[in-house]
Amino acid sequence: MTAREILVKARELIADPKRWTQRAYARDAYGSVISATSPSAASWCSVGAVLCAAVSQETLSEGDKALAFLDSNATNKFGTTGFNDTHTHPEVLEVFDRAILAAEVA
Repeated sequence: MTAREILVKARELIADPKRWTQRAYARDAYGSVISATSPSAASWCSVGAVLCAAVSQETLSEGDKALAFLDSNATNKFGTTGFNDTHTHPEVLEVFDRAILAAEVA
């Protein structure tokens, strides 16, 4: 799985606002903080979604590349995590869209 494919899968994980979270990599159905790779995870932040997508395919090096694409497209000085926690769901999806395009041409 390539970095682009990981980004696409991660974006799909959080496309529904109910499956997106802030201030934690992932949460379970009750809102408790949980590992991003836990089978009980029900919502993810941007980074958590990438971790989940990469680990499920055992492609951690490509996951690192995917995170780098996200970081370079987050429009704040705090990178992807800070962007996820301070911006709206549509803005986060827009960063994914830009990162996916960047990964396409890389």
